[in-house]
Amino acid sequence: MLSFRLARVPVRIHFFFFLTAAMLAGGRPGPLLISWLVVVFVSVMVHEFGHALMGRAFGLVPEIDLHGMGGTTSWTAGRPLGPGPHILISLAGPFAGLALGAVVWAASGSVATTALSKAIVSQLIWVNVAWGAVNLIPMLPLDGGNVMARTLDALTGGRGRKPAHVVSALIAVAIIGYVLATGGLTALLAGNVGAAWPAILATLFLVQNVRALMPPPEDRDAES
Repeated sequence: MLSFRLARVPVRIHFFFFLTAAMLAGGRPGPLLISWLVVVFVSVMVHEFGHALMGRAFGLVPEIDLHGMGGTTSWTAGRPLGPGPHILISLAGPFAGLALGAVVWAASGSVATTALSKAIVSQLIWVNVAWGAVNLIPMLPLDGGNVMARTLDALTGGRGRKPAHVVSALIAVAIIGYVLATGGLTALLAGNVGAAWPAILATLFLVQNVRALMPPPEDRDAES
């Protein structure tokens, strides 16, 4: 694990972050693989720093972890916040990535002059726009899911988490079904992890949301 500070924010990068990024490279050779890994790293960092800097603006103390499932920004200290600030913090990540994608697209005509630079520009736009859009899906633990949960909390007086988990689980099932129906399983068996990645993530999120809906062990009925 690599640890450092950037803009006074502790950052930890786990080995599986780059391993997963390499698996999603789609067989890119040599320089294109290296550029892909750099693009994914920069894009995820921009996303997480969107969260971190917005959280800091509200008095939170952020730290960032890059891991096999992407990135996570957590808080080591800070005052309690209402739904509004939490929603802004959640939206700051994907919108930071979308902004980077827009800037790269606007500058692409002047910077994309070689085959490699065109590939890097294409990768930057695709990763930031696609990842930003995916993160806005209302499914926990994605940013869109957190926005949904905080919004439901505000509307229900703090009881929005359970319906948010229900909606998240249903969306996860829909994504899994769609990917499988469009050849995702065949792609996975053929070694194309990238094509099946949405279903893999949705399966993990489905398990998390179903577990969150289950009562604690001591509250469950004991039957055999």
